[in-house]
Amino acid sequence: MSTQDVRTDLTYDALKALADSLPAFRGWDFSPMRTARDPVPWDYHDVVRRYLTPASHVLDVGTGGGEQFLRLAPAFGRGIGADPNHERIRAARENVAQAEAGGLPHGRVAFQTIPSDFLPFPDGSFDAVLLRHAPVFMDEIVRVLRPGGYFVTQGVGRRNMRSICTVFGVTAYGEPLAGAPLRPSRSQDRTGVGHTFRRRGRRATVVARAEYDVRYFVRDAGSLIFWVRALDLPVGGFDINRHWSQLAQIIRDHTGPQGIQTNEHRSLLVVRRE
Repeated sequence: MSTQDVRTDLTYDALKALADSLPAFRGWDFSPMRTARDPVPWDYHDVVRRYLTPASHVLDVGTGGGEQFLRLAPAFGRGIGADPNHERIRAARENVAQAEAGGLPHGRVAFQTIPSDFLPFPDGSFDAVLLRHAPVFMDEIVRVLRPGGYFVTQGVGRRNMRSICTVFGVTAYGEPLAGAPLRPSRSQDRTGVGHTFRRRGRRATVVARAEYDVRYFVRDAGSLIFWVRALDLPVGGFDINRHWSQLAQIIRDHTGPQGIQTNEHRSLLVVRRE
């Protein structure tokens, strides 16, 4: 993507041409974006590695294209990445083939198209269940986690990219701002984890719980369009012809020396099944 400074007077024609030049979104890979942020108190991959061993059997729920899960592969024994989206799993299988060509042991990581709310695995199948930036269905996660196993999840907070989402009239979860519930929807809510364990007759200990909300900078207009298009953010889906004026407004109102300023809101939860 272009490294030029953000122009704040972009027209429809300029934004349309920029949108047409961007790479396609593949898997769950946001690496084409140019971004920066203020310091944060944790790194997801560093946190997860603390709870893995070379013998761990790991499930990654909502794996997308497997980009993040494959980064963790050297830290565990066997892993399954699950996602309900066929295209993302196709990208994940291409990614694992490339990783194996680069030295990842064959068969260490596999990817399957699986709905998040029904995991077709026996009770107690996994030493660790990971979930990053995806809906969470605690009943199934509790069921497939072994005694002594860990559930590690990093969630996108409701206030994430607020200055951008507000212009499109939605929350970070894609819900219309008008009438949006004050609490996260069931598929996003991680606060009831203890209740879910107890209801299933299992004990759990919250090992870590944290949250941050820091300044986040989108460095150029192309990165902004890539993000909005990848998430299909506006209600009804993103269309450059219908939404170029909102993009222009965001760029005009929120551009500063470090780029288009917004925020990154994340939550972290680590639970051990007793």
